[in-house]
Amino acid sequence: MATQEARLSPANRPDMSSLLPEHRDFATPANLARLLQPLPVKLLQQTATEFQFDKWARKITFLPYFRMHLLLALTRYETLSELHVALREDPLFALHGAHLSVSVAALAQIPQRRGPGAFAALLEEVLAKVAELPHASRRGRALTTATLKSIQELLAKTQIVDASTFRLPPAIAAWAKTHSNAAGFKLHLRLAHGYGGVAQIDFSPAKEHDRPHLEPLIADARAGDLFLFDRAYQDYTLFDRLTGQGVFFVSKLKRGHACAIQSEQKLGER
Repeated sequence: MATQEARLSPANRPDMSSLLPEHRDFATPANLARLLQPLPVKLLQQTATEFQFDKWARKITFLPYFRMHLLLALTRYETLSELHVALREDPLFALHGAHLSVSVAALAQIPQRRGPGAFAALLEEVLAKVAELPHASRRGRALTTATLKSIQELLAKTQIVDASTFRLPPAIAAWAKTHSNAAGFKLHLRLAHGYGGVAQIDFSPAKEHDRPHLEPLIADARAGDLFLFDRAYQDYTLFDRLTGQGVFFVSKLKRGHACAIQSEQKLGER
């Protein structure tokens, strides 16, 4: 403990601003090690071997990848691009053994190529440890393996719709000019559920609103499908139609939205 603290001189102490306020204690390796007590390194290595996570690995191995995900949950980073920068520049990741020199594209491909098996196995291990705790100490006692499995199945059914903007030289993209000296286009994607890759693609000029592009992206939606998209795609007329078709969706409401009652129906006995 004293030795670890001695290594954290002011010059190489991580900038705790990346940690969420409630997780600032995990800036030191000793505190993070206590958090990981139910998952010793030997167990992590056995799990990686069992699921062949490192079999064809070059730059991405299980131990730093696992720690990267743990730190992602403790910090303010949200997107793959932010995480990519953090892996290079935030000393917190190197300090906690989560340093990976990989591209954004490589990070995005890991779930599909390696699968969720190793993480699911570790989750069961953690739940088993929680079950051994005294009843009063269990903050997550209502969370069972069956519940988590159902959540995993739900997430595996979720299809994501999102857009990315790409800049272009104005000279070769007169159709996509956003300003006199700028141009670009948007790539709209619908990602298939599970790890099925891209299900649908659409393009638009960068300055065009996202809303008209949601409907063509999910034109083949069927009852029971579940879509996740941001508020830029909000179209209440389409939402009403999807609801009537038995299609589920999750999105954020726009700031300052107003609700008005269109009609009222009496509830039945149930």
